[in-house]
Amino acid sequence: TLTGHNLVGPVMVKAKSKDVRLTEVTDSINLDIDRGDVELRQGKTAPKIDVRISSGDIELALPPQSKFTLNATTRRGEITNDFDQRLKMEKENNGATLAGTLGAGPEIKLSTGRGSLTLIKTAPGEAVVVEAPEPPKPSKPSIPAAPPRADNQ
Repeated sequence: TLTGHNLVGPVMVKAKSKDVRLTEVTDSINLDIDRGDVELRQGKTAPKIDVRISSGDIELALPPQSKFTLNATTRRGEITNDFDQRLKMEKENNGATLAGTLGAGPEIKLSTGRGSLTLIKTAPGEAVVVEAPEPPKPSKPSIPAAPPRADNQ
């Protein structure tokens, strides 16, 4: 899993198998992943985003006032739009597309071959939280130092 918070972009990731979780990226995001899930959360603004996954889910959370042009596609999966009903959804065979423009803003392209797409709003004033990774476990238990020996024995 690749996790990042408050990143100054552009952020580019190309991987065969990787889950990606990014929050508060200040510039463009470009992800090209064969297998894995992607979660992107922006609390302030929407950067230019281009995500391509062969197999995996994509979740994008943006602030309610975001302005952008969206083109989202899943060839085999479902799309959930909890952001704005002005974005138009069309079902196609086993997949769907969600597209539209909400004001002048960056282009957002999301594509998954097999997986779901979810577009949601971050709540007003919501703190974007990234789970901290677990601290590494010590490889050996620590052994206390032996007490100093008295020379009068």
